[in-house]
Order: sequence, then C-alpha cells, then structure tokens
Amino acid sequence: MPAASPTTNWAFKAPMSVPRGRLAVVSDGSQIFAIGGEVRTGVDYVPTTLVEAYNPANNTWTTLAPMPTAARNLQGCYMNGKIYLPNGLTGPSKPPVFAPTLWIYTVGSNSWSTGANFPTTAVIFRAVACDAANNKVYLAGGSSGTGSGTTISNKAYVYDATTNAWTQLANLPGNRYGAVGYWRNGLFLVAGGDDNITVPGLTSTLAYNPTTNTWSTFGTLVTDRARGGDHAR
Repeated sequence: MPAASPTTNWAFKAPMSVPRGRLAVVSDGSQIFAIGGEVRTGVDYVPTTLVEAYNPANNTWTTLAPMPTAARNLQGCYMNGKIYLPNGLTGPSKPPVFAPTLWIYTVGSNSWSTGANFPTTAVIFRAVACDAANNKVYLAGGSSGTGSGTTISNKAYVYDATTNAWTQLANLPGNRYGAVGYWRNGLFLVAGGDDNITVPGLTSTLAYNPTTNTWSTFGTLVTDRARGGDHAR
C-alpha cells in the first residue's frame, strides 16, 4: 500500500492479504479499514466479505469480522465509533445485483449490523460523507451501473442514525456519479465526478447546506477526476 507525507515521496507499506478492487476505504483517525470489494476468481470478479484494518503505527494489517454479505462498489464514512456503508453490489459481476442495504460496522465491538434500507432504487458510485455532530450520513448522485444505458442520478439523501430514517434532500444541480464526498464546516461537499456528458470529467465542487436545503458552487478542482479515493474520515 503506497503512503506519502507532505515532506516525503511515496513509499510502499505492508500489502493487504489479497488483491481487491472496488472496496470501501475508511479511517477512524487511527486505523484504515479496507472493507469488502471484489476479488478475481477465474475469469470473473466476485464480491468478498473480507474486512481488514491497517495500523500505520506498526505497518500491519489485522483481519476483522467479515461483512454479513459479500459486496463491492462500496463507499462509506466513519462517525461516532461506527462505519456506514450505504448501497453496493452483491452477486457475480453479470448481471449486477444492487443492494439497498445500509451496512454498519461498530469498531469497538468488531461487529456488524444494518440500518434502514435505502428508500429507493440502490445506485453505486455515490458521494458519501458523515456529519458526526448530528449523527447523519449524506449521499449524493450515483449511477445504475458502468456500461451502456447507465442512468446517472441527481438525487441526494440523508440518513439519521439516531432515528434510523432516510430523508430525500434537494436535488443536485446536475447529474453526477463517481464524485468524492466530504463533510466540512457544516457543509456536505461533493467534488469532481462524471456526468457522462462533460469530457473527460468534472472539476466542480458543490456544497450542500442542510440549514437551507440548497446546493451552491464551492470551488474547482485543479484537474478533473472521477471515482477518486473514498471518504477518509
């Protein structure tokens, strides 16, 4: 696993136990969790339940309790001792099976549970971010797949972990998938992504204000990018 600091070049760290793609990578501030994803089996890629945690202090990986269901194309975020993973794909790669499940991992007890199912058709490549102060998970955009005929979403939702309920929010200004989500200073930021129109991708960053239930332009990335790194914390 490559790692870097502001004053050094990239360096390789201890690898995961098996190569994986389309997994969720989330940090609680002390460890990095690699959750689910897909592994290659013969000519196909299949989802896995594997969960591992990387400790940067001693450069080691530890295998944790597996996901209740093998899943890939995951995005997640951490807040208040738990990791939230809304939606994903289960089953073989063809045809993909979209899961509306909200998987919840509790770090302290190394255990899994589920929250209320996503209220509408599940999608992948969403922007996801956690608002720890209010115990809420925000989602925006996403797509119905990766091939021809893919539908891109402009929908946004919030999950209240206290009441275990979903609420639909104001739509994004445009369709977007593969963006990175982040919570900062009371705003849900959605950066980059793709809309299947702009070539090669989007550089804009949008900000959602939960007080006014509105979106605004927040800034511009230096370069366009989509399907970037998952939410760090």
